[in-house]
Amino acid sequence: MRSVLFLALVALAAAGCSGPKIGTMTGYDNADGQDDMHPGSLMEYEHTTPAFWANVNAVSIYDRDWKKWKYHNIIINYQGKNVTVQSWDACANADCPDHTNCCTNNAQKFAKPGFLVDVEKRVLKSAFGINNYNDLCDKFDHQAVANKYHLTN
Repeated sequence: MRSVLFLALVALAAAGCSGPKIGTMTGYDNADGQDDMHPGSLMEYEHTTPAFWANVNAVSIYDRDWKKWKYHNIIINYQGKNVTVQSWDACANADCPDHTNCCTNNAQKFAKPGFLVDVEKRVLKSAFGINNYNDLCDKFDHQAVANKYHLTN
């Protein structure tokens, strides 16, 4: 994962949530072995396709939060723009290509215990216009999307 850091407001999207949080939004390249130790794969799916990335705003969240927040919508407020993304992957320190605790460090960059939304570079570009490389509640049907794009696990 690149250590490009953005301060983002991670906003809860539905009733029953605890309200907005400050989190860290980072960027990475899911197709690049330099950023992702398992390029092209998500937490529970392998072999992502260009069509998947062109149509799904998939992000990775800190693995500590994966069990509770997997397959949830996340609203990120960055520079006054709200964008809904979906948690499809988890960032684990074991995945850090530089052999550091990059996921833990990034999650705690702006708040402790902190919340990390690691946004894939294609999503950063389409959602926020960021060419270089908020909070969660509404679940989405990950299996329907995975089936549509022929993902396997």
